[in-house]
Amino acid sequence: MTSSSRLRRLLYQSTHRGTHEMDMILGAFAERFLPTFSPVQLDAFDAILQRCDPDLYERLTKPEPRAEDSDVMRRLLAFAATLSKRD
Repeated sequence: MTSSSRLRRLLYQSTHRGTHEMDMILGAFAERFLPTFSPVQLDAFDAILQRCDPDLYERLTKPEPRAEDSDVMRRLLAFAATLSKRD
């Protein structure tokens, strides 16, 4: 898969999750950061997208530091925190 088609797929999956809240959080994150991600970071984001919405939403709204968090998950947690501060 070419990098541009992979980016399009990940962006689509980020904005068509099934829950409005996750579409907003993941979609905004993907639009902002995916174009700058390395292949390894894209792999990590792809893995995040495989998680079910309720579990991922709880993780993003009640963040607690975890040693196993990838760089991408830490960035996503920080991004989600900035969104909640704007509300």
